[in-house]
Amino acid sequence: MSQPDTSLTDRLWALTSDAGRLRRVSIVLALLFAAILAADTLLADGSVNMRGEHLGGDFLAFHTAGEMVLEGRAVDAWDAARFEAALQEREPAIEWYGLTWQYPPAAYFLVTPFALLPYKVAYWAWMLAGLAVFWGCFRAAFGDRIEGKAAPLLILASPIILVTLVQGQNTLFFGGMLMIAAALPGRRPVLAGLAAAVLTIKPQLGLLIPVAYLFGGHWKAFGCAATFSLALSGLATLAFGIESWSAFAGAVSRVEADMAGGGSLYPFNRIISPYGALGALGVPHGIALSVHMLTVLALAALVALAWRSTAPMQAKAALLIPATLLCSPYAYYYEMVPMLFSIAVMISMTGIRNLNAPERWWLMLSWPLVLYLPLVQGAVPVQFGFVITASLVALIAIRLKSASAAAPAPAY
Repeated sequence: MSQPDTSLTDRLWALTSDAGRLRRVSIVLALLFAAILAADTLLADGSVNMRGEHLGGDFLAFHTAGEMVLEGRAVDAWDAARFEAALQEREPAIEWYGLTWQYPPAAYFLVTPFALLPYKVAYWAWMLAGLAVFWGCFRAAFGDRIEGKAAPLLILASPIILVTLVQGQNTLFFGGMLMIAAALPGRRPVLAGLAAAVLTIKPQLGLLIPVAYLFGGHWKAFGCAATFSLALSGLATLAFGIESWSAFAGAVSRVEADMAGGGSLYPFNRIISPYGALGALGVPHGIALSVHMLTVLALAALVALAWRSTAPMQAKAALLIPATLLCSPYAYYYEMVPMLFSIAVMISMTGIRNLNAPERWWLMLSWPLVLYLPLVQGAVPVQFGFVITASLVALIAIRLKSASAAAPAPAY
């Protein structure tokens, strides 16, 4: 009796489509990660870990900026030399940190409370708060269709979440805001507008939201976003002075100059935008930036068409998120966290066992690859983060076109 032929694709898919197996792998991965990170924290000498590197990645910059606010030196943080000096004051064991502060003044409202805590405690509070905010936003954006006790584990133990935690980045907070702003302008416009306003603290994550709201006709969400943004900026100006905005503009200009000069502080192999992908291949700055801007116009047009359509709101939001990530020339790989929402929507539209071949291969290859992006990108010129994000835009756009053709009326 002949045995049924099982292809390599089927074998690989069997490893990823079984919920029980995924749950067990997620538990092991999460426990292993937590144990390693706990050991790294406990054995660290101050903010320097066993490898002689600063513990918490970019969180050290956030904690230091918050301390400078408490010391009355908020404006100094935007000066690269003074910020490096502040880092050396707290831990001179590392010769040069190379961390900078280039967030708008309102970002101090997020980081300063954590500066009230000792560094190690603050780092863990930052991670746990980020996970709580991200999961709460994911639940609110995705709605009541999340089933099973494994859902939080499968999301929060995903490789891109772990990478973000190691980096100490703030994307769990702002990625959560992006999901809310993208998914809820119809059902909860005030909340969506508030989330969009918070994204002005990390404006690269909100570049296409005005396009989506305008072409989708979400005027209440648009108005709330504009009002809350002005209020947030006004509070920041009152708190940190008008001079904080000129200092912030100077810091942004230095980032742009560094990138135009080849990216010594902000390496191209960590940037997932078209500009970063071309820069990693050695394409000159002017050409890379021109191609990037043309791509942004194409993405804006795609989002406009999608949000004018009758496709379900979640499908529109799933497209908006990865398209937004590609628009900022300086978006790093850890910004890919909110794409978990897009992946969940893509799966939910047909069920995980009914994904087509391109979607299956994308999921099988992309899900684990992001865990190794920081290591892989230093060895190869191809920017895999860009490939993953751009291909997700394409897959969602195809699904959205089908959903739009089938839908008789807008979802909300």
